Amino acid sequence: MFGFLTPWALVGLVVLSVPIVLHLFKPRKVRRTPFSSLRWLRASQHRLSRRIQWHQLLLLLLRVAFLTLLVLALAKPIFSSSARTAPTDRFVILNVGRTMGYRQPGAASHLNQGRRAAERLIAHFSPGDRTTVLLSGRRTHVVGPLVGDAAVYLPHVRAATVQPDGFDLNDALQTVRPLLDPASTNRELELSIVTDNALTAWSLSAIQRFNQDVDRPLRVNVIDISSSRPTNAWIADAHIADATLADPGPNLNNTRTIHVIVRAASDEPSRRTLTLTDLPGVPPTSAPVTVQPDGSTIARFSIPANAVRPGAVAKLQLSPNDALSDDDVFWLNLDNSAALSVLVIEPNVTQIKQLQPGHHLRTALDALSAAAPGTLRVTSLLDTDILSPAIADADVIMMVDVPRLSEGNLQALQHHVAAGAGLIVFLGPTADVAFYNRKMHNPLTPSRSLLPVEVGARLSARRSDALPALSHVDITHPIFAGLTDPKLGDLGQVRFLDYVELHPAAGAAPPRALATIGPSTPAVIDHPCGNGRVILLNTTGNDATSNLATRNIFLPLLDQMFTYLSHHARVNDYTVGDVADLPLPNDARDRRVTLTTPTGEQRQPTLRTDAVRPSVQVQSLDQPGVYTITYQTDTGDRNIPFVVRTDRRDSTLTTADEAILRQWWQPADFTITRPDRARGNIDLARSPAALDPWLIVLAFVVFLAEMYFVHRLCPKVNPTVVSHPLAAQAAGTDSGLPDPHSDHRMQEIHATTDAAQPRESSRA
Repeated sequence: MFGFLTPWALVGLVVLSVPIVLHLFKPRKVRRTPFSSLRWLRASQHRLSRRIQWHQLLLLLLRVAFLTLLVLALAKPIFSSSARTAPTDRFVILNVGRTMGYRQPGAASHLNQGRRAAERLIAHFSPGDRTTVLLSGRRTHVVGPLVGDAAVYLPHVRAATVQPDGFDLNDALQTVRPLLDPASTNRELELSIVTDNALTAWSLSAIQRFNQDVDRPLRVNVIDISSSRPTNAWIADAHIADATLADPGPNLNNTRTIHVIVRAASDEPSRRTLTLTDLPGVPPTSAPVTVQPDGSTIARFSIPANAVRPGAVAKLQLSPNDALSDDDVFWLNLDNSAALSVLVIEPNVTQIKQLQPGHHLRTALDALSAAAPGTLRVTSLLDTDILSPAIADADVIMMVDVPRLSEGNLQALQHHVAAGAGLIVFLGPTADVAFYNRKMHNPLTPSRSLLPVEVGARLSARRSDALPALSHVDITHPIFAGLTDPKLGDLGQVRFLDYVELHPAAGAAPPRALATIGPSTPAVIDHPCGNGRVILLNTTGNDATSNLATRNIFLPLLDQMFTYLSHHARVNDYTVGDVADLPLPNDARDRRVTLTTPTGEQRQPTLRTDAVRPSVQVQSLDQPGVYTITYQTDTGDRNIPFVVRTDRRDSTLTTADEAILRQWWQPADFTITRPDRARGNIDLARSPAALDPWLIVLAFVVFLAEMYFVHRLCPKVNPTVVSHPLAAQAAGTDSGLPDPHSDHRMQEIHATTDAAQPRESSRA
């Protein structure tokens, strides 16, 4: 297949023909100017004009060929032996997430290998193809539109740097979708994803939605530049617990204990040093830690009880740094590290405690409390015994199959969630559908309601041959991150006996479904409500409608839900790339608020006063570290610190299985290519041949031939117009006497003749 990358350059051929046409058809107007020395050339004038025409034509052909070759080289012709005939729109997606900064000793970093692979992909094209480049972290940046020659994007690829957040394939696919021309359905689509193939970056639901939206043949080529066996140790989490529960001793009333969880992904035990610093009144403290292969350990630091106060932030760091150093640092906000308060509300269905709707849930919460003493404070109340102060004191409220709430409790719940608390709703068979649809859902303003959907009829699958499974799990969401790995849990074995239909409000955007029951019914919904969030589960807290509460995955799922909701319940911590919506005290309303970043930069956040409590919204949390919100009060400035950490879900550096990815991408043509680890090159079959370098070389050869012809051959082809005898006779005829300067004049005549011949030739 032959084609041009820049066919518009062929317009130069039309421009090139203009002087030729003018030369052939423009009337020649020659003005004769008498000149004394030209009288010696009249005898050979006619013969001379005939003899110079053929070499003029040869010169013209050489010069036209030279310019033609240059124009063709500018059009960048290419030749490909590929059997594919349909043109392709190709998107080169380069992962610039934080794990791309990983570098094994003696090898290039993942990003450097990715740059080379992206450059190779840009050079791999066929006639008619169009290519663009996407630099993708948690947010995706499109370098430019689809173009025939993507070499103009190479400077952007070479200048790409590692971002502090992770790689989100869902955002990349959402960015690709609007770039597709609906009128170009005859063109094929190719996604070339250059990545370290981290498991947490892939999302089955995102892939399925993209496949459904694409109306053309799709090819997916994953360039896997991951290391064969990466090793990494990191601080997974840290929290503060009472000494009475964690480390009893004689000074239990005056101390607190910081629990630090350190994990490692390696083949051998990892020995590091953990250091606690930046805590006022507490000297730097270090402790050695040893983590077994692919295991975890808990380190403990005892600190004075008075160190736990507003504004205190401790820094924990592993040393020495390893190949992925950004997860070796952990900032702990001591002001908000006390036990998370969880309120469980359930109906009084039976006097047998084990048969209550929240039995399995309460058992799981007890296990979480025992695993991390002092981090979780659980209160269980019946729906008939609940009071408004109990709701206001909770960080996370769990409604387990609750039929209804009193008007006062409902208002307290709405205000508390809007102020930043978290709410988890289990929809069971005893829930009053009318109450949920009229009191907790407003179809006119679903975004401000506790429930973004309307509860419909209950469907039963008990008589079905195959129970519907939990499907389309969004593994990019924090509550499901890492839970789809069969080695870690059994999420794929969750089955539903019955469930309810959930309908979005008419004209409103559908809520974010994190998983579905079967093909389309939402199973888990994440809904923002004011400064808080609501997690809606289409099941109960026991095994009455599904086996979720009896699966091994239920405990880590609850843990990650609490971690996710606690970020919004209290001014605690965020992840790089988040949009922070921080509730402030009421005395901050209508005050000047500033934000100080970890580098000391002063920013002006957006102050919102339309909610129950004032809040500030920070759009760009692009640096890990300690941020400080400062606002003015009547007694002076008040500082509220909060921390931003790197996302540690992908610190395990676990890669996705090729067979699973191929199954997820069906029916697309899916391949995985792994570069040569020694040189970083990738083998792409049927690479096209660029012809413009050869055309430039050929044009240079033609130019040399033209120069040689002009300076070497033209004097030999042209005849000698004036001979010595003629010049001598002419000189003698004029004077009649011997001229002593005849030899000198003869040389002048020859020089003048030689100089005149090119001018006559050009006039001819």
